[in-house]
Amino acid sequence: MSTLKNNYRLKAFFAALTIAAGVVFGSLVLTAPAQASSVGDMLSPFGSGQSACIYQGYSSGTHTGSSQYGLDLVTSNCSSTDAAGVTVYAPLDGTIYYWQPSYGNLCINFSGGSYTLTHIHASTTTGSVTAGDALGTIATAGQVNNNGVAHLHFQVWSSAGCYNSSVIPFDSADSTRICGAPDLTATDSGSYDNGVWSGTTFTGDSCGEPPAPPPSVNHIFTGTSSDYIYESYWGVGNVFTSYLMSTLNSPVTSLQHVVGSDNVNHIYAGTSNGSVYESYWGAGNTLTTYVMSTVSGSVTALSHVKSADGVNHLYIGTSNGYIYESYWGAGNPLTTYVMATLNSSVGVLQYVLSADGVSHIYAGTSLGSVYESYWGAGNTFTTYVMSTDSGAVKTLYYVKSSDDVNHIYSGTASGYIYGSYWGAGNTFTSYLMSTLNSSVNTLEYVHSSDGLNHIYAGTTNGSVYESYWGGGYSLTTYVMTTDASSVTSLDFVQTSGGVNHIFSGTSGGVVYESYWGGGNAFTSYSMFTVSGAVNDLQYSVT
Repeated sequence: MSTLKNNYRLKAFFAALTIAAGVVFGSLVLTAPAQASSVGDMLSPFGSGQSACIYQGYSSGTHTGSSQYGLDLVTSNCSSTDAAGVTVYAPLDGTIYYWQPSYGNLCINFSGGSYTLTHIHASTTTGSVTAGDALGTIATAGQVNNNGVAHLHFQVWSSAGCYNSSVIPFDSADSTRICGAPDLTATDSGSYDNGVWSGTTFTGDSCGEPPAPPPSVNHIFTGTSSDYIYESYWGVGNVFTSYLMSTLNSPVTSLQHVVGSDNVNHIYAGTSNGSVYESYWGAGNTLTTYVMSTVSGSVTALSHVKSADGVNHLYIGTSNGYIYESYWGAGNPLTTYVMATLNSSVGVLQYVLSADGVSHIYAGTSLGSVYESYWGAGNTFTTYVMSTDSGAVKTLYYVKSSDDVNHIYSGTASGYIYGSYWGAGNTFTSYLMSTLNSSVNTLEYVHSSDGLNHIYAGTTNGSVYESYWGGGYSLTTYVMTTDASSVTSLDFVQTSGGVNHIFSGTSGGVVYESYWGGGNAFTSYSMFTVSGAVNDLQYSVT
């Protein structure tokens, strides 16, 4: 087992070296599809009948060496933002070999080699896949290390395992032609600005297989102080519907929605009396809710991840200052234990797997401390205080920028947003970025395609702020909108067409949507109301 893990980490490391370089920016010459045909060997990862544009092609910029014949795919207008939220499908039958969350990178073995689908939010991260299966959606610009371009990085290798054999082009000679695309040979006499075949558009064909599944349904899962979990859903023929899913034994303090490789939906939720629940449904299962484990103190934060060996891990922060791990699956019974003890209540935590195979948990406490715990890849488990902010740390967000610098943005009860950065030759530095008008309860970081950095934050007096900087702009902070009561949770997403959305939950039980971009003026309105304060919410697509 340790050899398999080390092999995975080595492959993930080399993958990260290639992926981290990102995409090359520049003008694109849009090229008419040359001899597009239904003849081919694999489905388009965008699905049958869906159009795609090659944003970056072969042998250019970052597409050299082990990525020489990689393709960066976006939607047919070749926009750097419009592909966000587009569903990604399995082009071939295969078995998932590993999932690298920090880069949104799936490696899938098939009978003739392996392929990667990178910069996505995966809904399936283990098990077997069938050509045409929906595997996730393309991440918003600025997420999962996509360097500000919402795109799918797609490439194929001659052997299993990804990044450990020859990369091959998408052509008939190698039996890797994409159905509906031109024969994308290694070289071509055309004129291209961003690699061979860049700017080429094509529409995926079924290869004789059934059409890809329909577009995704939108969901918001909401946990409240009245012990309830609600689901709201809409889209693909569904009118907006909101209903009570489950009743737990005390206020719901934190939740996370996950879709397994077997298409079963799971919600992991923590409560104020220390219970951790699982609700699951779908793929023939009726909705079932039960207590998985009980921890000491109120559950204040949780994060689920499934590792490459098929083991599920749930990291849980509590009001008593403990971080627990629960793990199960791949032959392991459910086991829960205390990983680390911090100096006060854990307000927030985030799990990150770095490219070198090291696991990290970043956590903030009520005494203002930001901790890091790390382990794996030869490191013994270590926990230490990284920095100390003024006021309780109520929210934080980790991101690694395209220049390999690590960043943590943290919000505190004193109304401050702090930035910390380190790596790539930078010593660890922590500084005060912005001062808001009241306690910062929730925040999210986004890097947009125009090179701007954004932080969206909610406060106790109902304000939703944006801070932006970069791309020639100095740091600017302003109130975007004001909700009717304290903003307790928010989730940002960019959907197809470049439309930005913020879903925010409040202490008054109202969930708001704000949207803008893609030709829409900024608009904010009340979506729905639940019973009790909204303690946590998550937007998801299935």
